[in-house]
Amino acid sequence: MDMFNFKRSLGYSLLVFSSLSSCNVIERISENQESINLRKEGYNPYHVKGCGPKTLKKVLEKFGIKKEEKELSKEILDSNISGNILRDSLSIINNNAMIITWPWEMEESLKKYLKNYYEIFKQEGSQEKLLDNLEKIIKDQDNAVVLIKVKGSIGSYHWIPSFDNPKDFYDKNTRICLLYLLKKK
Repeated sequence: MDMFNFKRSLGYSLLVFSSLSSCNVIERISENQESINLRKEGYNPYHVKGCGPKTLKKVLEKFGIKKEEKELSKEILDSNISGNILRDSLSIINNNAMIITWPWEMEESLKKYLKNYYEIFKQEGSQEKLLDNLEKIIKDQDNAVVLIKVKGSIGSYHWIPSFDNPKDFYDKNTRICLLYLLKKK
């Protein structure tokens, strides 16, 4: 192999390695002790701290079900290979992707814990329709898990229970993406 091909091969290898390792390696080197301990116990410290497990914990507590965020996170990650592939792929670009709980993962978790007591209805549609639905849920004192985002953003999504006033989370920039309405059977 001549020197030009060697340098080109080395350059491609470094490019591939750096893009595959991305921030993950750098982030792991600088993890705090809490994250290190979570990882040693078999948990993903990024996902544990995400809004999906936090919201799920709050909703389940409202129904008398006690679960730790780290356990809920582990159950979500262990039961969904496609979600993990997406999270891992996106984390190459931005390590914050590791905190994502996908809508189908939230729905599966809600069904797992609440299916015997509640029907779960996924509601999508226009912003106006979703706001009307949310206001009705709050007025009727029903419960829902709400996925919101910042108006105009492509990456700032957040899970929040209906009882935490999601429509004002980002002030007037809050947009509702979908609702999982929980109706008693």
